[in-house]
Amino acid sequence: MAGKRGLDALAQAIGALDVDVIGLQEVDVGTRRSNGRDLLAELAQRLKLHAAFGKAMPFEGGGYGVGVLSRAPLQHVRTVPLAAGPGAEPRALLLAQVEVDGGRWQIGVTHLASLLDGPQASELRRQQARTVAEELGGRPATILLGDLNAPFDETTLTPISIVGAFAGLDAGPTYPAATPALRLDHVVFSPDLWQVEASVVDTGISDHRALVARIAQKPVP
Repeated sequence: MAGKRGLDALAQAIGALDVDVIGLQEVDVGTRRSNGRDLLAELAQRLKLHAAFGKAMPFEGGGYGVGVLSRAPLQHVRTVPLAAGPGAEPRALLLAQVEVDGGRWQIGVTHLASLLDGPQASELRRQQARTVAEELGGRPATILLGDLNAPFDETTLTPISIVGAFAGLDAGPTYPAATPALRLDHVVFSPDLWQVEASVVDTGISDHRALVARIAQKPVP
């Protein structure tokens, strides 16, 4: 999460995006390699945002997983473990709710299996996508944020289509940041919402570019 240039640079980059909610992957909380620091809490303090951590696995005396930062308070926070295999990195889905314009929105943040998980990666990602769909599919005012480690049309992500539409498909690839060729990072929004705009931003502090989407409630006819 601290990216290439440290927490201060990450805070500055996130602040420049000027978003209401941001999902983060590869988050350390209390690990030895981070000198026992709660990096997510420190980041939230710098940005004056609310934070929640979804622990995917214990790591070096602390936890490692995904996180979310939000302008609005985060409510009903919980973490759902996702399918794992021998030698594969454990994965999790972080769920939280936020109040937006008098309504309650469901936010999900995840990081699905990658090629580093070996030949089982595709099947793990398919199983993980099914769990995401079970948790978020068919729910109103729902947004999924994640590094899904696959293009939107890869069959392993097909279950996620029940959650809603993939934002900003014409906004460009996100990985690798220096010369992006693949769209691995996604924002998925439920059918009662609509995409106002979307763009891919090189923050200069990550090996991925950020997908930034403005999502709104559909107008009532």
